[in-house]
Amino acid sequence: MLTKDFEMMTTEVTQAQFEYVMGSNPSFYEDCPNCPVEHMTHPEAKEFCELVGGRLPTEAEWEYAARAGTTTRFTCGDNPSCLIDIAWYSEEQGDLDWPQEAGQLEPNAWGLYDMIGNLAEYVNDWCGPDYYSTRPDPDVDPGGTSGRRI
Repeated sequence: MLTKDFEMMTTEVTQAQFEYVMGSNPSFYEDCPNCPVEHMTHPEAKEFCELVGGRLPTEAEWEYAARAGTTTRFTCGDNPSCLIDIAWYSEEQGDLDWPQEAGQLEPNAWGLYDMIGNLAEYVNDWCGPDYYSTRPDPDVDPGGTSGRRI
C-alpha cells in the first residue's frame, strides 16, 4: 500500500530532454532525440530527476503506476495479444534493434506511455527475494535497495 503521493513523467526521458538538462547525451543511438535515453548510469538518472525537481520512483511506485489500477494479468487485459498496442516487444512492430521513439503506442489507463517494453527503466530501489520477509511492515510504502527496473 502506498500512502504518499508521487508524480511521474508521462513518457520515458527523451534524449533531447536529457541533453537539455544534463548537457550531454550518453545514448549509443544518439540520432533519435525523441527516443528514450539509453546507456545512462543510475547516478545520472537520479541527478536528472533531481535537477528537474523530482526523484526516481520506488519500485513499488513504478509498478503501481504501470498497472494503473488494473487487476488483470497485463495492464491491458488478460490476453497477451493486447500487448501489441502498449508494449515494444514484438517483431511485428518493426525493427526492435534500437529504442523506439517515446509515446508512440497507446498509454495505460493513467496516460503513461511505454511502461512495458522498449528499455529498462531505473527506479530508486528494487525488491529482493527476501525483502518482504525482513521488513516489519513490508506492505506499507515498500522501499528496497538500489537497483534498476528491468
